[in-house]
Amino acid sequence: MRRVQGEPAAAIAALEAATLQAPNDLPTRLALAGAAVDKEDWGRATVALSAAVNLDPRGSSVLQALSAACRRAGEFDLATRVTQPWSSRLPDDLGGLTERCLAALQQGALPASARPGQAVRRDWEPIVAVCTEAAARAQAQPTTTGVPVVALIGSLDGPRAALAAGDRAGAWRLAVEAVTGRPFHPEGWLLLARIASEAGDLPRARACAEKGRELAPKWAPARDFAKALGRGGAKPTAREGTVPLEALPEAWLKAGTRPRLSVCIITKNEERFIAQCLRSVQGVADQVVVLDTGSTDRTVTIAREMGAEVHTFTWCDDFSAARNACLAHARGEWILGLDADEELLPESRVELQKAMKSSGTLAWRIRLVDAGKEAEGCHYLPRLFRNAPGVYYAGRIHEHPFGSLQRMQAEWGMENRLGSVTLRHHGYADQVVKDRSKIQRNLRLLEQAVQESPGDTSLLMSYGLDLIRSGQLDAGLEEYGRAFKVMSAQPPATVPPELRERLLTLMTTHLMTAQRFQSVVELSGTPLAQATGPTASLHLMFGVACFVQKRHAEAAVHMQQCIAKRNSPALSPIHRDITGGGPRHLLALCHGALGQNVEAEREFLASLAEEPGVVKVQLDLARFLDGSGRPVKALEQLYAIVQAKPSEQTAWRLGAEIALREVEFRDVAVDWTAEALRRFPRDPVLGCARARVLLLADQPAAALPVWLQYHDSSNPQHLAALVMCELLGEGTARQFSTERESVVSQECCGWFKRLIDHGAEGTVRAIGDRIPQLGAVLPHAAAALRAVFEDAQVA
Repeated sequence: MRRVQGEPAAAIAALEAATLQAPNDLPTRLALAGAAVDKEDWGRATVALSAAVNLDPRGSSVLQALSAACRRAGEFDLATRVTQPWSSRLPDDLGGLTERCLAALQQGALPASARPGQAVRRDWEPIVAVCTEAAARAQAQPTTTGVPVVALIGSLDGPRAALAAGDRAGAWRLAVEAVTGRPFHPEGWLLLARIASEAGDLPRARACAEKGRELAPKWAPARDFAKALGRGGAKPTAREGTVPLEALPEAWLKAGTRPRLSVCIITKNEERFIAQCLRSVQGVADQVVVLDTGSTDRTVTIAREMGAEVHTFTWCDDFSAARNACLAHARGEWILGLDADEELLPESRVELQKAMKSSGTLAWRIRLVDAGKEAEGCHYLPRLFRNAPGVYYAGRIHEHPFGSLQRMQAEWGMENRLGSVTLRHHGYADQVVKDRSKIQRNLRLLEQAVQESPGDTSLLMSYGLDLIRSGQLDAGLEEYGRAFKVMSAQPPATVPPELRERLLTLMTTHLMTAQRFQSVVELSGTPLAQATGPTASLHLMFGVACFVQKRHAEAAVHMQQCIAKRNSPALSPIHRDITGGGPRHLLALCHGALGQNVEAEREFLASLAEEPGVVKVQLDLARFLDGSGRPVKALEQLYAIVQAKPSEQTAWRLGAEIALREVEFRDVAVDWTAEALRRFPRDPVLGCARARVLLLADQPAAALPVWLQYHDSSNPQHLAALVMCELLGEGTARQFSTERESVVSQECCGWFKRLIDHGAEGTVRAIGDRIPQLGAVLPHAAAALRAVFEDAQVA
């Protein structure tokens, strides 16, 4: 107050006394430095600034105060040295200072005669050196356990300290710089309102308070202060008169101004994609910041040619460090984070504009689809968010800023919502993966990341996925299991629904790949699985696992739910099989296994109506019809299949099997097997079926060459048929061991019975005439058949 009232000496004395009581109080040190600089008491300013820098050499308020002092003293090169090392991490509030200092240097501001003298420069150079060394250390160690430097952009420590010291004009200037650095700043606007109120500028106080309330409508402090000003309850405290304040940019308080968008992209050797990415945001982005991490191709050139603001960064195996360095340059009210191999879909431009006009939303999780797989659905990723103070990315890989936004979201009463803005991702298309070593790079970073953050579900999921992509299925499933345990222990309300759905979907998919069907069945009954809905895709996989485990009733329930839900929106990519006739096909098989024939046939037909001509369904329908006592219908179904697709070998085989089973189908079997073997002359199954049909049709001579070509010498039934055909021809020289002879003889008797059943009278009589010859090869069969013929003669 004394400083504002024109009593700098008294203010300095009071502040010096306060520093003796609290030597580590940074705001007091900064206020003392400001008062000393105002009085041009360079000695006291040096002591205060040195103490402040030693307390926090990287603090935004300290750097602001030191830079301001250097500028006041005319040492613009020192001011630039203070802020420039941090400008890649700390604009706008410090970046703006750097720009002003450089401009002053170019203009030759303040002649040497107007400067305080070489003593001040000599004393301040070591103080500046402390800050530049701190910047160098921060660049070398971009990943720390604390809050990254970028989170200090928009800090209100400086203006609050100035206001506490009574410097309303200085507080106003610093608060404006803070809001410039992070344009979505409800707290900054509230502080501006308080400063204006104390300075006696009530119209400006009301405008600033209203702006703060407009940004965060549910934030009580801004709302209450605005109401108080409206009622006249907040009175200026500067009773001695108003304090002149710098004018605000006209657009800041103008109603209906379109929100500005900064697009932030990090790159390395992305010449293949960067033009497409930048082109997709032209016309919607007010600023495009490209941070390159060491490209050796034309990436940087292309980006600059297309109007992007390009900065460089030394890669340090930490994506969040690179993202934060890029974020530091953002000037818009909204930030859209992109990868160079992504593009904003043209139809999402309007949706993006709508999203940025949502007054109660702090951040959006937006849709991402993989190129070529759009029909399979999308992921939701945290990419669109307000440029608010304290925002920063976290995570060595698969980094995101939403953790840093949680405090603001809760305090300001805002939402983090799912949106319809859609990006298309090209980087993991099959041909691109072959060109890159992304998976191996990701595995190396993920291994470090999960060690640093073992409770991060998203990281564990990503680690598991990339392990599986590298061919390590079991190891990947182990990481999914860890992620599942971590998520299960969290309160359900704290788990983003899209993350839960993605975990369950991916984990189940890979368990199915590993054929761990029992694990899938167990997973289906967990609270986490039930919390997902489950989705149609999960019901499909749960149903398949139950079916394989012969839990047909449970499988049927899952398939019914899959069918009921498959048109509902999902938060993760869908299983492509839910959209066709597959779910009804499996439901039909479940009903069939449960003996529910009416329901089974209904679902078979419904499946074929949804997806006509699916041979697998048609074949299963034929099997079902045959198994339910309708072989004629089954053969009609199979005939339709081979008419439409003569190359369907399985249909020919199944038709032969059904036709051979029934005596009345013998003529059908003769024709069917003839055509089948003509189409598939090398198929031993169809060859043996043809030989069988000919033998039972009383044509042993025609059957013999077919048996000779296709028989399996290890199959006793084949050998018995072959011996019979040879005996009825020119005879046989085959011999069998005692044990083998007994088995083949049993099959020979079986053939004899089938010949009688099929009415092959000529073959039966011919066998009776050759019993002695049969006895030389199969004595047990000859004895049995001799007895049969003798009994027949007696009868």
